[in-house]
Amino acid sequence: MRDGRGLGERLVKRGRFRLARAAAAMAAFLLYPAAASASIPPSLSLLVVSDDPLTEAQGRAYVEFLVAGQNFLVAGPPVPRRAAAECLGKAGDVVSCVAEKVAARPIDKRSPPVVVVARPESGGVSWLCVGSDPKKVGKTSKRVSIDLQAALFGTGPARAAQRTLALGCLFGAAAEAEGIIRQ
Repeated sequence: MRDGRGLGERLVKRGRFRLARAAAAMAAFLLYPAAASASIPPSLSLLVVSDDPLTEAQGRAYVEFLVAGQNFLVAGPPVPRRAAAECLGKAGDVVSCVAEKVAARPIDKRSPPVVVVARPESGGVSWLCVGSDPKKVGKTSKRVSIDLQAALFGTGPARAAQRTLALGCLFGAAAEAEGIIRQ
């Protein structure tokens, strides 16, 4: 700053300002398509519950695997774990019990509630995905068998098949929230 002018004035005088502005515009142009094509995955209020602690841990681990793959986000449990676990010990219909407990709580339409009742089975786990509408139980709630070995460590097609099963179960149950929210 020998002559008392600021940096901007010196850059303009030397023609470097145009070059800097052009470089910034080019960087924004190149980065914009990547930012514009990025999307936010849907959000679910999700809880995995099981009688067997190992099966519950495996179910939660696979949910985390799906979240890491940007299939959906988890916004927290729709009901306390204790409330859903009470339904597992009852001799009656587990699905209706869980759906009633979920429907009794406020439902956020931005994060539909889903409770996954996980059961151990040979070669993996069985998921029963339950939503929030006791009247639709059995129509959208469904049971899927997930081979965790293929789901986590399998090749592309085997892994994709297991992911499709799990996501179909989760989003089918999440669709039940529509009936509650619109009432």
